[in-house]
Amino acid sequence: GVSVGEACVKIYEEMKMSRKYKYATFRVNEDLTEIIPDAVGEPDADFEEFVSKFPEKDARYGILDVDYEDDGCAKSRIVFIFWSPDGAPIRSKMVYASSKESLRRQFAGIMTEVQ
Repeated sequence: GVSVGEACVKIYEEMKMSRKYKYATFRVNEDLTEIIPDAVGEPDADFEEFVSKFPEKDARYGILDVDYEDDGCAKSRIVFIFWSPDGAPIRSKMVYASSKESLRRQFAGIMTEVQ
């Protein structure tokens, strides 16, 4: 299968511990052997910037730090996103779908996933 690059885990840990990034996207490298970072967003980045990082014709993974309120308390949670648009090549969709759990397992503490 496809391995998860150390840089991916480092980015997630920096998001979780110090909120260094608002979001990150990840892609499978050209050799289809490793998941690598694709883009990161500064802490003040907005949702539109995050969405713009997902290509129309290829799959990606993403994580987004979402702020919300629960009973008047400000909270945040990192959400995992699996992007696999209809226009993506079949092989790409298959590689991304079969590698998703490998990446997600490296991101300890993620509770929510969106496809």
